[in-house]
Amino acid sequence: MRNNFFYATAFCLFIVAIVIIFRFMFPQNHSYGSLAAFIAAFAFALYLHPTIATIIASYFLFFMILIIDANTQWYFLTGPKSLESIVFPLIASLIQIAPLIVIWGARRIIK
Repeated sequence: MRNNFFYATAFCLFIVAIVIIFRFMFPQNHSYGSLAAFIAAFAFALYLHPTIATIIASYFLFFMILIIDANTQWYFLTGPKSLESIVFPLIASLIQIAPLIVIWGARRIIK
């Protein structure tokens, strides 16, 4: 993918959709949605090869999505105590883009 913002938008919308679908499928355990999104992020990164620019764009876009979700109190991705610390969205965004970093690094090592 050539456009970094398009890649980041597609990645974030894909992850948000996976989380929301799994949270509605399993309302008693929200961790299934997070685990499914983490696994789906690997599949997305394997199919559409990430670059440093797309990883950075995905990080900041996902961070903004988490902040908006918590501030509007929708709580599709976050919880009621998510904004007690600004560190939570920073770390959660980093964890969510970790598969992009791993796949990018693996592709650099293999080449």
